[in-house]
Amino acid sequence: MAFARGRMRRTEKGKAYGAITAKALAVLEALLWGFHNARSGLCFPSYATIAERAGCARSTVAEAIKALEDAGLLTWVNRIVRIRKRCADLFGRFGSRVRVIRTSNGYRFNDPKGAASKGFPYNADRRPDP
Repeated sequence: MAFARGRMRRTEKGKAYGAITAKALAVLEALLWGFHNARSGLCFPSYATIAERAGCARSTVAEAIKALEDAGLLTWVNRIVRIRKRCADLFGRFGSRVRVIRTSNGYRFNDPKGAASKGFPYNADRRPDP
């Protein structure tokens, strides 16, 4: 969060904000403190849910996530579900059809000043004590 707040500072003359806007920071706060499960590392809310928690529009969430990704704070992947349905084709033979439905996005947060950026690989067996 400190890195994100630092990126909010104005970088160009005539601009009121830096690489990250106030709403992008609100979206990041909603993701980190509202939806991120620190124990499992999972975070996959929908845009509408993020918008409700951050107090902004769904389109603002999409722009904010793009800005946060450009700043190197998070990455995301599409979460999909494959549904196999049995159905008849034109000749009356039964086969199956697979539909792919996008459920939400999965988000991963990057630590810009973490050990991985300093050349140290992450080792799950040697975690520091809490």
